[in-house]
Amino acid sequence: MKVKFCLSILLITTLSRSYLIAQGTEGQLTKNQLRIDFLFPGIAFERAVSKDMSFVLDSHVGLTSADNNELVRKNVAMQTISLQYRYYLNLQKRFSKGRSTLTNSGLYTGIITEQAIFYGQKESTLFSKAGIISGFQQTFHNGFNINVAGGAGYTDGINFKAKIRPIIQLSLGIVLGAKKKYRQKE
Repeated sequence: MKVKFCLSILLITTLSRSYLIAQGTEGQLTKNQLRIDFLFPGIAFERAVSKDMSFVLDSHVGLTSADNNELVRKNVAMQTISLQYRYYLNLQKRFSKGRSTLTNSGLYTGIITEQAIFYGQKESTLFSKAGIISGFQQTFHNGFNINVAGGAGYTDGINFKAKIRPIIQLSLGIVLGAKKKYRQKE
């Protein structure tokens, strides 16, 4: 009788503990996430500040179509540093449908500020951008990450015509440690 009682207490404790751990980690953001991007080479660090909000610090090489003060349009490569504040819209809904939110996969909206510099043959150009974006990020079990976002922002800078421009982001990369997180979940 004592053995059955002890085993039932052990079973209830184990099940309730695993249930509480699962409730504490699912349907919310991963605390820290480091991503290496390949499409436009760079690195991004995402830090959760609550269960559905995060800051993203990103540095990468990108492309832009710019027109200078003489209205000459040119396509150039540039180095950018951006800071984003994201609010994830559907983490609980994804979790309730059995989809993963373990590595910040979901639909988000947020604000972005970006500094970029590119070097021309005669002069360098520095510009700043601030705007609103909306996007989707998905990290798969093997660590592969895709992030697509779009929005509009105000751009102004040195040797650069100020105006409202579209913001388009596409990143393909690898989330470091994602495989380990998925293995720990199972």
